[in-house]
This record gives sequence, C-alpha cells and structure tokens, in this order.
Amino acid sequence: MDVSLALWAAAFGLILVMTAVDRFANRHASVVATKESALW
Repeated sequence: MDVSLALWAAAFGLILVMTAVDRFANRHASVVATKESALW
C-alpha cells in the first residue's frame, strides 16, 4: 500500500483540527449521568 506523505500529513492535520474543535466546543461540558449515557 503506497500512501503519499502529503496524504499522511493531511490526515494527521485533520485529526488535530477535529481535536482542537472538540476541546473548544466542550469547554463547559457537564458530567454525564448513567441515564444519559444509556440513552446514547
């Protein structure tokens, strides 16, 4: 399987961006209750 370096860099960059957005969006996240997690 031949994957170019640019594709690896793009995938890694996408993961970093998604992680940063998740950390920013969930700054004030509450503790998840058992009932709430069971609904998911």
